[in-house]
Amino acid sequence: MLTSSLMYKNGIVQITTDINTEKILNANINKYEPQYLQYLLGSELYDLFLLDLDSNQSPQSTRFQEIYNPFVKYTANDSLMYNSIGFIELIKRVVNFYTMRQLNGVNTPNGSSIPNQETSRKNYTINNIVLYNEAISSIHAIQYYILENTDIYPEFKGVQINKIDNFLL
Repeated sequence: MLTSSLMYKNGIVQITTDINTEKILNANINKYEPQYLQYLLGSELYDLFLLDLDSNQSPQSTRFQEIYNPFVKYTANDSLMYNSIGFIELIKRVVNFYTMRQLNGVNTPNGSSIPNQETSRKNYTINNIVLYNEAISSIHAIQYYILENTDIYPEFKGVQINKIDNFLL
């Protein structure tokens, strides 16, 4: 796995854990990290990516470093900018979304709690959807880059994932 529960202790995506939430978090990392990376890359390119990782779980070849790390790129005619937050932050946002949804509450320094008011529950939900949609935007950017460079990534067979419409809440 590229991520671990320790990576959720700092940064934009933070999940406070106790014994129960740690189990849920680790189960979601084990489920959603490979699932979303396969959506992103397709099975064959995903397998090649895994083979390219060193003992620190970092890609060795330039072609995988190029899509693994955060980036800002422009189309050939500079008419469009697209950017990625990188694989780690992408995965953290996806896992956070599913973990918080499963916990059905707000994660606080004292553990998870269920919001008392409907408005606080809706704000919590919207914040998690925003983070999830940032991950999906990064998937789109990485896939766009790959499609612009099919000579480098001929094995690509990823699938498009749609964002969640937070206006339907």
